Amino acid sequence: MKCPVCGQDCIQSSDDLLKTSAHRFDACQSCHGLSRNKQIPPEPDLPPPPCPFCGKRHIDDVFFHIWLILTEEKVIPPDAPLTSAGVPHLHPFMVLRSPPYLPEKSMILLTHAVNRATADRLMEEVPELRGIVCDRHIIPGLSEGICSPVYHTHECIIGCDLHATIFSSPSGNIVVYQRSSTMHIEMPRPFNPKLLSLSHMIDHKNPALVIDGCCGVGTLGIAAGLAGMPHIILNDRWYAAAYWSAVNIEVNRRPLGLDECDWSTDWDNLSAKKIRRCPIEILQASGENLRISVLHGDFRCLPKKLSDLSASLCIFDPFEKNDHKKLRKIMNEWEQETGGQIFIP
Repeated sequence: MKCPVCGQDCIQSSDDLLKTSAHRFDACQSCHGLSRNKQIPPEPDLPPPPCPFCGKRHIDDVFFHIWLILTEEKVIPPDAPLTSAGVPHLHPFMVLRSPPYLPEKSMILLTHAVNRATADRLMEEVPELRGIVCDRHIIPGLSEGICSPVYHTHECIIGCDLHATIFSSPSGNIVVYQRSSTMHIEMPRPFNPKLLSLSHMIDHKNPALVIDGCCGVGTLGIAAGLAGMPHIILNDRWYAAAYWSAVNIEVNRRPLGLDECDWSTDWDNLSAKKIRRCPIEILQASGENLRISVLHGDFRCLPKKLSDLSASLCIFDPFEKNDHKKLRKIMNEWEQETGGQIFIP
């Protein structure tokens, strides 16, 4: 699939990505990286070169190189700690047992300390970078609650900010793509309570339909498909979440057993209305034992759009969960209107 950010072939099938990622961040026998104290400024020195055999560098050496350029450009002061250079988003994110050794174009840099001229230099001199995102000190996506949402995004200054994440579920690995500038990043970990909670609910309730009302990039909905659920609906009010959920259904189509994936819209049309109330369909996918729909809109409008939901299980996983009273009200209204069940994983 062509990447909507850079137009290149950034998006691989889950099978292909898993094959190429198994040892992507491993060191070879000739690698000699230096672990550094991130809370203090490093001693000025020449940036360590990549390994002459595998071409990789320890992540701390990469960040030292970035720190040097930022101090030379007077973007950060020379007494700034190494952490002030920014935050790494690896491509792909995965559970790692040790600090990674980075190959070329394997990291997106999220940083507040950058301008376009400095970003150009970083991309030219640091081969591990695939993109640079200006950190606006926000959490990208929707905020201000589910009832009156507003949106925030970072800014991709240069390169491509698309990356994949590999999650391990009880039914198999899941690969999801998303942009660092438009979506909250959920890190993979060996123990994922949301995926385990979903697996428990599916085993306990055995629903005919699983709905993910605030689906993000589709991880939980894909997990439901891998667990054998026959009918799944993914829905999100944020256009980027809905779009990447649809992409990620295609990415995981082989393990999901899908034969057809039919799009009803595209990136440009979705971008024109970033927050939508009345749901519209983006993607229909089907296989011998599974049907999946991806919708863009407010999941509370779904009962008016869909038929009998009495045998459904709705995943309700909004990003903001502080207002327990409001969340409980939404869940009670869903159960009363549909006769189905709803839970927060």
